[in-house]
Amino acid sequence: MSDSAIKALQKLLEAQSDSPYLFPRYASCGNLNNTGASATLCQHLRKYYNGKTAHCLRHSFRDRLRDCDVPLEAIDQAGGWSSVGGVGTNYGKGYSLPKLAEYLRRIAI
Repeated sequence: MSDSAIKALQKLLEAQSDSPYLFPRYASCGNLNNTGASATLCQHLRKYYNGKTAHCLRHSFRDRLRDCDVPLEAIDQAGGWSSVGGVGTNYGKGYSLPKLAEYLRRIAI
C-alpha cells in the first residue's frame, strides 16, 4: 500500500466515530447502503477522472490482474464476480486474504 493510501486511511480512522464502519453514512442498523456508496463513488470518478465510471475502474482492475498472471478464480474473488470455472470453483473458502493481498500487490502503482 502506498504512503498516500496509508495516510488517507489513518486520517479516516482518526476522524472515526464509535461506528464499526469506515464510512458510517452508508450503514445503519447493520444494513449497508450499497447504492448510495456506489453513486458517491461514481460522482467522484466522473468529476476527478475525466468522466470515468466505476464500470471503467472494474474493467481496468480485471485487466491489470489478468496482465499479472493472477489466476481467474482469484480475479473473480477479488472483484466480487461470479466465477465461470464450473461448480468446483465454489468449493472451499476461496483464496486466503494474505494470498489475495499478494496478488493485489502485483498491480500496485
